Amino acid sequence: MSSPFARMATRTSSLAWFYNPGEKHLVRVEMQHAATGAMPAVTSTVKISVNPSRAAVFLDGQFAGHVDESNGAGQGMLVVPGSHTIKIALPEYQTFETQINPLPRPEPIPPPQ
Repeated sequence: MSSPFARMATRTSSLAWFYNPGEKHLVRVEMQHAATGAMPAVTSTVKISVNPSRAAVFLDGQFAGHVDESNGAGQGMLVVPGSHTIKIALPEYQTFETQINPLPRPEPIPPPQ
């Protein structure tokens, strides 16, 4: 799933407000990295399992990806520990929204020597 720390900004050319039948228009889009800070030192992992898995996931009002991008083995959405709003949405389905408060991930246990 896309990290909320790596959001993308877009820039598009201007569009006409109407089109003539059969007329084609080329719209150029240039993707640019959004200005973001460094990855936080402490994170939490959020895993979401929803059916259908193509539903969109929003974290604190920002699109974060689709459910199927974060529900597999070794996958998850990294978030800063603390209060967040998660919204799951898919056209023709009832939207689900909840508050979460994930705790920091524990430090990994070093292997025995």
